[in-house]
Amino acid sequence: MLKAFRLLAIFATPLVFWAAWYVVPDLLAANGLRWLSGLVTVLWGLEFYFFQRLSAVSSVDGLSSKEHERLVLRLAAIRRRVWWIGGIGLACALCIWALVEMKLPMSSPLYAAAVGVLFGISISYLILIPAWVNESQHFIDEVRRQDVLAKRRAEASKTLADLKKSNK
Repeated sequence: MLKAFRLLAIFATPLVFWAAWYVVPDLLAANGLRWLSGLVTVLWGLEFYFFQRLSAVSSVDGLSSKEHERLVLRLAAIRRRVWWIGGIGLACALCIWALVEMKLPMSSPLYAAAVGVLFGISISYLILIPAWVNESQHFIDEVRRQDVLAKRRAEASKTLADLKKSNK
């Protein structure tokens, strides 16, 4: 479902920008489009929030050493993906800014659609990061639930052992 939303964002935004060029070409003036490159600020803000979530995930108690080792490797791979997304978002923002500064989006619907593609790529990553935040929170909740269950089992087995001792 997430992939469908991302693909829809990547394919729909160029069409919207292309249609906007035909309907209201002034909408794609430099002053309006320059702010689209600021979308990378939102993307980086979400990424920094996600990095905070990753640090919360890495400090979760109740994992065995093997599970913790797997978690460390997985978190390293996730961090690389997040930096990649930040780099792609920054490159898209710089390309949008360059197209706007050359005033190309107003000159042709093709350039307007190109800005739409770049904007769509940034939007698709904005869709992805909140899902990762939810995934990390689910992991934290699941580990805490398992830890609580392990403590309850230990208490229950201790209670049963005490009952057996008192019945003898």
